[in-house]
Amino acid sequence: MPFPFDRNAYHHEHERPRNERLVFLRSEAERLQLVDMWEMILTADYQVSDIEKLDYERREEFLDVIELLVKAFDA
Repeated sequence: MPFPFDRNAYHHEHERPRNERLVFLRSEAERLQLVDMWEMILTADYQVSDIEKLDYERREEFLDVIELLVKAFDA
C-alpha cells in the first residue's frame, strides 16, 4: 500500500517551525535594515556572535525581541 505523503518531505515538528521562524525574522530584519541591531542584541545581551550558540529558551526569547522590533519598524 503506497503512503499518502512523501516520506522524504517529513520534518520533525519541533525542528521545522523553529528554523522557519528564524529564517523569516532574519529576512525581515534585512528588509528593514535591522541587521546591525540584530547583531548588537546578540552580542550585548546574549554574549554570543551566532544565534545557533543559544539554547532553545534563550533563542526563542531573542526571536521574540526581534519579532517586536520588526513589528515596530514595519508599522
